[in-house]
Amino acid sequence: MSTPYRFIPEEAKRWKNRQGQPIAVVEVTIRTILGIYLLKPTDQNTRLILGILGRAKALLGFELYGYAYLSNHGSVLLGVRDAEQLARAMEYIHGNIARELGRKENSDWRGRFWGRRGRAIVVLTNEDLVRRMKYLLANSTKEGLVSHPSRWPGAHCAQALCDGKPDVGTWINRTELRLLRNAGRAADTQVSEADAISYYRVVLEQLPCWSHLSAEQYKQRIRSLCNEIREQAAQERARTGYTVLGAKRLLRLSPHHRPDGVARSPAPTIHCRDNQLRLWFVEAYKSFVDAYKAAYGRLHQVAISGEFPPGGVPPTRVVCAPAH
Repeated sequence: MSTPYRFIPEEAKRWKNRQGQPIAVVEVTIRTILGIYLLKPTDQNTRLILGILGRAKALLGFELYGYAYLSNHGSVLLGVRDAEQLARAMEYIHGNIARELGRKENSDWRGRFWGRRGRAIVVLTNEDLVRRMKYLLANSTKEGLVSHPSRWPGAHCAQALCDGKPDVGTWINRTELRLLRNAGRAADTQVSEADAISYYRVVLEQLPCWSHLSAEQYKQRIRSLCNEIREQAAQERARTGYTVLGAKRLLRLSPHHRPDGVARSPAPTIHCRDNQLRLWFVEAYKSFVDAYKAAYGRLHQVAISGEFPPGGVPPTRVVCAPAH
C-alpha cells in the first residue's frame, strides 16, 4: 500500500493553539528499515532525538503533546496549522534523526534508515485525543520492555509529563563543526563535537481537550494514564507468563538486531470513534485524492521546451516553461 497523502481539511481543525489559530491534531508514526534497532535507547541517541525534536519545534512552531521512540519505531502527537506545516515537521524530524543516528559512530548502518515514509493520521474528537495519548504513553510498557512508561531510558515523554520538567537534548551543528575543524587543521588545534553543540528543551503543550486544567491537574491526569498502563501490562503478563525484558538487557543488543516479528497491522485512515465524522473524513479524503491526481495529471500535460533524446525517460516531476 502506498503512503497516504497528507490531508488536513479546514473542518479537521477542531482546536486552537496558544495563539488562537485553528489547528488539527495528528499522530505521526515511523519505523526503521526491517524493524532493526537503529533507535536503540542509548544516552547518545536519546540526547540527539530530543535535540532534534526541540529544535524542530523552535524552528517550525508546531505544538507537541507527546513523543515516544522505541528501538525500532517512533510516535509523536502534534498540533499543526495545515498540511504544509505537518510536512515540514515530519521532514525535519525524520530526516535529521536518520542522518544523526545513521552515522557510523552511532550505528554504522550503511543502508536506508526508515522502512517507509512517516504516516500521519488525523485525530478528530476529544475522546480520541485521550486514547491516542494513552497509546503513545504505553509504548515500551505494552511491549513488556519496562514495567512503567517513565522507566523507558530513551526519548519518551512520560517522565517529563509526570514531573512537569521538560527533557533537554543536544543539537550538533554539522556545518559549524566542519568550518571549525577546517580552521583547526590550519591552526593545528583539536576541535570536537562539543564545540558545535546547542541545547534544546522539548517543551510540551497540554492536550487541547485538557487545556483548561492547571499544570498540576494535567500532571495528575497523565500520571493516572501511566498507572492504568502499568496495571494493564501487569495483568497481561500475569495472564501470559511473560516477564519484563528490562532496559539493561535491551541495551546489550546490537543496533543491527532484527526482532523475530514486527507488527504490520493496517493503519486506520483516521482516528475517530464518531461514525458520522469518520465517514465524512473518508469521503472527503477520497474526493481530495481524485482531485489531487487529476491536477497532477494536468501538470504533466504542460508543454515543455525541447524534445528529449531517445533511450531515456523524461522527467516526471520537473515541469519546464513552454517554449515561445
